[in-house]
Amino acid sequence: VNHLIALTRREKQPLSIVFFDIDKFKKINDEQGHLEGDKVLKRVSEMLKNVSRESDLHGRWGGDEFAIALPNTNKIQAQALIDRLQIDLGNVKVSPGVVSLLDGDDLKSLLNRADSAMYDVKMTKR
Repeated sequence: VNHLIALTRREKQPLSIVFFDIDKFKKINDEQGHLEGDKVLKRVSEMLKNVSRESDLHGRWGGDEFAIALPNTNKIQAQALIDRLQIDLGNVKVSPGVVSLLDGDDLKSLLNRADSAMYDVKMTKR
């Protein structure tokens, strides 16, 4: 991602980062078992791959959290990708934090802002 930040700045293109987690994932594991939870994680991974472009970087961040780096993508376009993902996932809901690279951002601040944005979305759902 550091390389993407440098490239984005050099080419004066947008870069967006999305963090999201699966809503009520603990409940899925607790009530339906870890095997079902694993199926949900695999499904989210597959759907994420389907809505992403070849130039996007995406993967599981840990637990039920995922991260996506979207080069040449502004915040509105990044939200549109998440909206498509949510449609494809059907009854599995996610809470996304969507941010775009700002002038003063380094990798740490960009990821922290994405994480905070995700947390804010989760709190509004409670």
